[in-house]
Amino acid sequence: MSKNKGAKKKSPNAMTKTVIKARNPFALDPLMKKGGAHDKTVKAKRKSSKNLLRKQLAELSRSFLKFF
Repeated sequence: MSKNKGAKKKSPNAMTKTVIKARNPFALDPLMKKGGAHDKTVKAKRKSSKNLLRKQLAELSRSFLKFF
């Protein structure tokens, strides 16, 4: 027994095929959203500033120890 007795079946020829336009796969890549001007990441900038601070503190401690 069929539940849809009154439903008409569609013939396979009745469906129209739509042609999908070829797209650039690289343009839609999620990583490409990062594009633009090449700049350091926030993490790299933060690490760089921490390293600079450490170098300055090391240099200051060496110069301070020269007096003693």
